[in-house]
Amino acid sequence: MEGCGADARPPRGSLAGPGRRPYRTFDGQSILAKVQLVEISASQCFLCEGLIVWLEAGDWFVWQLVGARSAGGDVSADRLTRSTCQAGYKALWSESTGYPGADYLDAVHPELALTVAEKLPGVFVAPGRVAGALCPAMAERLGLDAGIPVSAAIIDAHAGVPGAGVGRAGTLVMVMGTSGCDMLLSEVDRPVAGVAGIVPDGILPGFVGYETGQAAMGDAFDLARRLTGGDFQSLERAASEIAPGSDGVLCLDWFNGCRTPIMEGALRGAFCGLSLDHELSFLIKSYVSIMNTCLFCEDIAKAIQLAIEYAPEPPFDAGRYRDAPPERVEMVRSTLNRP
Repeated sequence: MEGCGADARPPRGSLAGPGRRPYRTFDGQSILAKVQLVEISASQCFLCEGLIVWLEAGDWFVWQLVGARSAGGDVSADRLTRSTCQAGYKALWSESTGYPGADYLDAVHPELALTVAEKLPGVFVAPGRVAGALCPAMAERLGLDAGIPVSAAIIDAHAGVPGAGVGRAGTLVMVMGTSGCDMLLSEVDRPVAGVAGIVPDGILPGFVGYETGQAAMGDAFDLARRLTGGDFQSLERAASEIAPGSDGVLCLDWFNGCRTPIMEGALRGAFCGLSLDHELSFLIKSYVSIMNTCLFCEDIAKAIQLAIEYAPEPPFDAGRYRDAPPERVEMVRSTLNRP
């Protein structure tokens, strides 16, 4: 949490408050909006004093489209639309409890509770539901018809779920970019150890959206490019000539922290098994190998399905303890500390 100090971070889950889900999502990504607000509260007091509204860029864009006063409309701040996607995954909001309680926010920073109470107005709408109609001023500017429906905003990776044609429960969608985001629509709302993002109406209305993944993917490949001074094509060619196993070179891919299962942004990645005979191409090969293991491991997908006890349609019939192999049941129970 750059700019607010490590001592400002409360113990995980210790300040959830009565009836609230423990807030354990300090993974470097899932509380981005709150971290930025903490930084301003901690080091830029003059900005906080002049701050009227704090909102995500996607919510701001929708507000302009439907007629914010700055865009020539009449939609005031208390009527602006906040997406349940951004609010849930990035700001710890939930439909049942709202934002975290004042005791939690005060423990992070003394000014944060007051800022959240006074600077985050609006109504919450799920992605895919109508946030309002395109206002005349923006319609003229964009060359569109005034009055057409405008949806609530959605996070970039999460837009890949409906973009991939997924509109029902039971299909895992992987979106790979600078990081890796794995998302699942479900009808079951159940905490899963090591999974930070579990938000009803978080991706599509009517479903619980599970979101997890890797904090660095494309960024880690770019790190390799910068370290070697090469280009992706030459790195790929060099790595392809190395046999599987990378001659014993292993990669721990926590180059931007670990989202799942540890949820700790301060962790660091590592390579081990190096000798004087190894060239930089061996680092690339070992990293590609760990990426393939994370992305295409069927056992991991089945374990996630069993953890939330969800048995949708194929490809995997793995969501019931009575049907799962004993070794997978033991792995999930030991991970979740279940009897």
